[in-house]
This record gives sequence, C-alpha cells and structure tokens, in this order.
Amino acid sequence: MKQDDLLYKWLNDQLSEAEFEEFKQREDYAQNLEILKAANAFKAGQNSSVSDFQSFKSKYEKRSKPSGRVINMPVWLRVAAVLVISLGLYFTFFNSGDMTVSTLAGEKTMVSLPDDSEVHVNALSQIIYNPKNWKNKRAVDLDGEAYFKVAKGQTFDVITDDGVVTVLGTQFNVKQRLDFFEVKCFEGLVRVSSDQFEEKLPAGNVLRIINGELTLSTTDSQIPTWIEGFSRFDEVPLMQVIDELKRQYGVEVSLNSVNTNRLFSGRFTHNDLEKALLEVTSPMDLTYELNGSTIQIHGN
Repeated sequence: MKQDDLLYKWLNDQLSEAEFEEFKQREDYAQNLEILKAANAFKAGQNSSVSDFQSFKSKYEKRSKPSGRVINMPVWLRVAAVLVISLGLYFTFFNSGDMTVSTLAGEKTMVSLPDDSEVHVNALSQIIYNPKNWKNKRAVDLDGEAYFKVAKGQTFDVITDDGVVTVLGTQFNVKQRLDFFEVKCFEGLVRVSSDQFEEKLPAGNVLRIINGELTLSTTDSQIPTWIEGFSRFDEVPLMQVIDELKRQYGVEVSLNSVNTNRLFSGRFTHNDLEKALLEVTSPMDLTYELNGSTIQIHGN
C-alpha cells in the first residue's frame, strides 16, 4: 500500500525530498518516467525503398486474434492509463517498447512521434509504433484513419491491411476501413504498395480502393476535412458514409429498405447530429428517426 501511496503522491507532485529519494530507488521508476513522458506527447483533438509487403502480409496472416483475456496490469500502468484516458484516448505501453494509441467513437487526438512527426488520429482508429527503435525504423501500423505530417529523414512507413504507404517527408492522409482504402497526398510524394500494385502519388492526388476496385483521382484540399470538423465524400457507397457517421457520433443506426450501394457525394458535420443526419439523408431522399443514441433510417 505504501508503494501505491508514493506513486499517487509522485503523480500529484506531493512527495517530500525524503520520499522522492525513496521513490527513485523503486525498480519501476524508469518505467513510470517513460509512461508519463509518453502521456505528455499526446494532445486531445477537438474536432528509400518500399517495405517488403510480403513480409508484412505474412506477419499479418500469422498474428493471433484477440482472445478477450484480461491482463492484470501493475498499478503504475493502470494509473498512467487513467491519466491518458482523461485526455480522450487510450494507450498501452509494453516491455517490447511498442506504443498503442486508440481513439473511441467521436474522439480525435494528435500524437507527437520521437522525430517530431505528427499523427492526427480520427475516431475509432488505432496506431502502433515503437519509440525505442524509432531512429532505426520509422514505421506506424494503422487501423482506421490518420493524417500524417512527417518530418524529413529516412523512410517512413504506414502499414495497413490493404497496403504500405512509404514517404521521406510529407503530409498525407490514410484511411483503411472495411472494404475501403484511401490515400490522399497533400504535400511531397508518397508511394503506395501492396502485393497487387504500386503507385506513386504526388501532391493533390488520391488513390482509392472500394470493394477491390482501384481508382485514381485528384483533390484540391490542403488538409483532410475531418481535421476541420466535417467528413466529405465523393461518389462513395452510402454504407461507408453511415459507418463514418456512427464513428463520429457513437450512435447505433438501423436501416429499413435502404440501398446502401448507392453512391453519395456530399458532407456532414461532426458537431451537430441532427444537422449531420439531414445532410446525409436529404440528398438521398431518405428519412430518419432519432431516439437518444439510436437512429432509424428509412428508404422511400
């Protein structure tokens, strides 16, 4: 119990000089500093050769599915996790050195990487990186959507289930969701590769794969619209739009006689659910009913 009391007082800057000297002798002191330093790198949000994809694919196919097993974390890690949850995100830090940052529905965050690169993480997304090995390998595993502002240096890889994005120093957005993969380059040049294709995207270009079909297009945007508080779509299946609405607002949506394969072009705001529902349903000649956090959308 005394160990926990010392940790609590340290986190609240309440240790006397004698207690601080005692606290520094603890075996977990260095780990506590690592966690607190990592937590301070997170900011809550408001609103080169290509890596060997075959190796990545092999590693992905071999990884085990989550088992639902409960991990008994030591008190220092639980306390640190609580600190970061208060910033609007969840992270884990293991002895391997890997750092995992996850956002919940309706949450966004910004993470500063060891080289001062920035990752803006959208709602219901996750990134994994290794700060200890960062100088040797700048790589981030992404599940979801994130906007990257990469500091110049050696190659920087963003690894997803659908492809690897490789850059040296640039700004780009990667979105990887079910049956949807998109890369937008806003500055510099990015290379997108998988076991089926390889494309180089200069600034203003977009690569998109929907249900296995690859298309190339352009954009005049300077940053992703979700950074500014709204989602914009250009001929995207309605199901993708509804899924994004669920992620941004943390709501449940049921559909009644709605053709989710229809293509939607438009936008919806992230700060007003009723307005967002109108922006999505009105252009598609749909109606909706809102009951708390449950929504029913009806076709005509």
